[in-house]
Amino acid sequence: MLHVHEGQCGLCLHYGEEHALNGILTQIRSSQEAAEDFIDDCGHPKHSSLHLKVSAVSGCDGYEPVKHRFLPASRLCACPLRDNRLA
Repeated sequence: MLHVHEGQCGLCLHYGEEHALNGILTQIRSSQEAAEDFIDDCGHPKHSSLHLKVSAVSGCDGYEPVKHRFLPASRLCACPLRDNRLA
């Protein structure tokens, strides 16, 4: 597993943008860790025509943070009435 830092693709709004609610992307963003061999699409408007496949630890100048922050996986609640995200 690789640690994903702020500014890297795994925490970018455009990483896997076509399926942003995918469980794997949610897990990467909450734990800030990704498998070394995990790749996904870059949906950044400047790159979309290139159909780039990038790792979670890749990066570029087009980084935009995801609009909401996920709590670390260790602090997630199983309660369905509680929202596990910070605004």
